[in-house]
Amino acid sequence: MAKSVKYGRLGIAGIPDDEPVFVLRAKDSVALAAVTMYREMCMLIGCTVAHTDAIQQLLTDFEDWRAAHENQIGFPD
Repeated sequence: MAKSVKYGRLGIAGIPDDEPVFVLRAKDSVALAAVTMYREMCMLIGCTVAHTDAIQQLLTDFEDWRAAHENQIGFPD
């Protein structure tokens, strides 16, 4: 479980019930840029290749979803 201000309790394995999380959705027009910047910062501080590769896969997933749902992309809600 995890705690999101907007979405309430989220079932995310390995995250304690009281740990806050921040959720970025593919439909959010600024999410792709935010995740890209996060990946770049991870690379700068020396995160593992496995971690940065996982973020790159997420970016690909976001791009694929956005290509299939162009009419749903908009301002952060």
